[in-house]
Amino acid sequence: MNRSELIQRGWHERSIYATDASMYREVPSGIATPRDGEELRRIVVESATRNEPILARGAGTSLAGQTVGSGLVLDFSKHMHRILSMDPAQKMAFVQPGVVLDQLNQSAQEHGLRFGPDVSTSTHATLGGMIANRSAGSYSLKYGMTDEHIVALNCILADGTRVKFAKNAAMQDPLVMQLTEQVARIVLSVQDEIDRRFPDIRRNVSGYALDDILAQLRSSSPGTYDQVNLSQLICGSEGTLALIESAQLRLVKTPQNSQLLVVSFSTVDEACKELVSLVQTYPAAVELIDANVIQSAKDQGGFSGILDKLPNEGALVYLEYHDEDTQVAEKLLSDHGISYHKPSDFEEAKTFWRLRKEGLGLIGRPSEGRMPIAGFEDCAIPLKQYASFRREFADRLAKDSRDAVWYAHASVGLLHVRPRFDLRKESEQVAWHDLTNDLTRLVIKHGGTVSGEHGDGRIRAKMVHDMLGPTIVEAIRQIKILFDPKQRLNPGNIVEARPALVPLRIDGRHQPITEPDTETFWKWPEGLAQTAGSCNGNGLCRKETGGAMCPSWRATRDERHATRGRGNALREAITGADQPDFSDPDLHSTLELCLSCKACRHECPANFDVSKFKSEVLAQHHHRNGTPIRARLFGSIRPLAKLGSRFHRLANLIQNTPPVRYFTNHWLGLAPGRSLPKFSKSLFSRWKPNHAPNAPTVILMADCFSCFYESDLGLAAIKVLESFGYQVVLEDVGCCGRTNISVGRLDAARKNIERTAPAIEGLRQKHDAIAILALEPSCASAMQEDWGELKTNVPTTTTANVAKHTASLESFLLNHWDQHPIRPNFKANDQSVVVHTHCHAKHQGPVAARLLENVGFKATAIDSGCCGLAGSFGYRAECDDVSRNVAEQSLGHHLQEHPNTLVVAHGTSCRHQVEDVFGRETASPIVLLANALV
Repeated sequence: MNRSELIQRGWHERSIYATDASMYREVPSGIATPRDGEELRRIVVESATRNEPILARGAGTSLAGQTVGSGLVLDFSKHMHRILSMDPAQKMAFVQPGVVLDQLNQSAQEHGLRFGPDVSTSTHATLGGMIANRSAGSYSLKYGMTDEHIVALNCILADGTRVKFAKNAAMQDPLVMQLTEQVARIVLSVQDEIDRRFPDIRRNVSGYALDDILAQLRSSSPGTYDQVNLSQLICGSEGTLALIESAQLRLVKTPQNSQLLVVSFSTVDEACKELVSLVQTYPAAVELIDANVIQSAKDQGGFSGILDKLPNEGALVYLEYHDEDTQVAEKLLSDHGISYHKPSDFEEAKTFWRLRKEGLGLIGRPSEGRMPIAGFEDCAIPLKQYASFRREFADRLAKDSRDAVWYAHASVGLLHVRPRFDLRKESEQVAWHDLTNDLTRLVIKHGGTVSGEHGDGRIRAKMVHDMLGPTIVEAIRQIKILFDPKQRLNPGNIVEARPALVPLRIDGRHQPITEPDTETFWKWPEGLAQTAGSCNGNGLCRKETGGAMCPSWRATRDERHATRGRGNALREAITGADQPDFSDPDLHSTLELCLSCKACRHECPANFDVSKFKSEVLAQHHHRNGTPIRARLFGSIRPLAKLGSRFHRLANLIQNTPPVRYFTNHWLGLAPGRSLPKFSKSLFSRWKPNHAPNAPTVILMADCFSCFYESDLGLAAIKVLESFGYQVVLEDVGCCGRTNISVGRLDAARKNIERTAPAIEGLRQKHDAIAILALEPSCASAMQEDWGELKTNVPTTTTANVAKHTASLESFLLNHWDQHPIRPNFKANDQSVVVHTHCHAKHQGPVAARLLENVGFKATAIDSGCCGLAGSFGYRAECDDVSRNVAEQSLGHHLQEHPNTLVVAHGTSCRHQVEDVFGRETASPIVLLANALV
């Protein structure tokens, strides 16, 4: 591959990288994803010939705009994510910059080790980004910041020169000696100003780490630089001095015991008053979140259960102890009359921590047009001044009648504050600038820093310059020119106080947008363009473990195929022109690998539902250009299934024969290695109603799969329901529309809903049914969510009633376990099973596993993501490789850990995928229940 082929220059590819997790938007000049250090060097050298700026990028979680700019973006996360070596005896790791923190910790855990700093974005933050930002996180009270754990950095300078920065490296490398001498000259010339200006606190990332370099110079032997490690200067430089090729890190021992206390306060002020005394109980972490975060979490799947255990919701303080007894803290809290909750097990504590980690993303939604805006959220204050600072800052906000969101790494005096502004208004931008000036003065008054963790970037540059003063700023500029004479590396960042409120995102929240004149198929209450701009760029969709979002990112490691990348592409397509081009091939390519797993709808803090956008784009395209035959057939599963079921013996005999498969593979573009599901005799012809006049009635949704492909499953469901004392009603009311929605046939889905919704609601009312139960999770989600959100002529009261009464059969049985008319007996059974939860039901928790546990199974709920088949997705030849990669990434290691265990999955696609890809036996949880009945 020649050098020019290493860089993507297309508008679509570049626009996907136009934002990070900050509020800025600037389209870069190119994108490169180097595969190794040598390729990185070649790209740097080539860009130097054009004097093209370079921006290093990891996961793009920067909150201050550090990775947004007009230059060439180097994305290290796609290829340079290897752990090169690990030395447990020396507690060292050697990594590439794209390694994710959780990935490193997972490998280190095998040796009883971990990386000390623990940022809230640990599921997707890269080590390169953490180094460039001097990140810290929750445990900085105990472990400090990232730079304190860096032994050496292998770097590439702006001209392509390779250099290693380490302690005493100046004695081995003339270039390092030359750089060290010049740095020493600059730093020593302003040492008095450094002593005066740099605050004496644990958390400060303002400018370059001149205070650390000064300390090293002062501790070096006379006439030497034997204590100087210029890697400390690279740390926190935000990619402005050098590019990191690899890093040598120091690890710490994993605590043997970890205990969490979640302390409740009625107000943030009450919490702040107690911080000094709480820190004296020897915690490893002290974290604070306010009522805004708590309320947002209640609206997000998975958190309401834990929050119900807390008496106060004004503020929460997390106290985590490593290998320490909590009795001292518990006594202090009791003596002060403060309520607290101690999680009952590891999983509950993990969920509380997930709330803290995802809190920032949860609060990024507008309230009455005002957004929580960054810039003020990085103040670090000496702990004794913390409560006073917080009160004065709150008073200043009250002066403007301005609400704010408060959260904090309270143990080290770091207070994250996000006041709400409507930056679409010029007056609000003026107010923002006024508040930054007042805040800077307030921080200096209390002996703190305006930049304690998230970096300077664009947003805090002026505040940092005002805090450090012109002499220090000039020293920073001289060091920048020393390392990067042509100022190509992230130009302007840190060194210049650029305007803080340009260029802002065009998303309807930071800049106004105009809604396109498009008749949409879905209801978009906020507008199509406004909703397209709702992705806040937090990057949680790039997490590599936990949850299901985002399977295509995990399989490809391509920003284009992450929820955020698609969000950027959709925003540009919908807001970037007078009228959206729904037939743009680049947009279709970006959406093609979306599996419509709907994990982003529930797991993304902004609830950005890519599958909904994908179906809208496809429907608009089909409306203008016609619907392909494959989409018509994949969407029309029900009539085909009915036909195949009627002649199931013949259909099963011929559908997988070589001539038929050759024809269907070429005509429909099916993946040759995929087995087609077998038809069964129709459930309607096999079931004999069992009339129980006094029993409460439930409606069983007659889905395509349990009626025409796996009617044994339908019979098992009826058997289980009747054993619990219910009268089952089953009628062919029609299709839920899921298959048509998935392929963008929204006109056809509308007709499905207009037939099925009134029919099933009429059936429910006729029989006074207490529930509508679905065996297929994707059918349940269609009835609960999509029926009310697609534009149809069905009254909203009808779709709302259906949604209210619809549940999966597993969740109905589990959630009403003590209220069923009959509690049937089950055979003594200690069979071990592993349970994979369908994507559309994952936000409800491990329901099927808990249900099986209730009847005696040893059920292990695995934290798997999407299986990868996703209805018709995995059958498409062009998607087969990705589908199988998703399965391997999501399920492979779990199944290896349980090699001889039955795999239980309540999704038809999931069972089919496990059998196809892994050759493992599968079962539906309902079939297991039916077979276990006495």
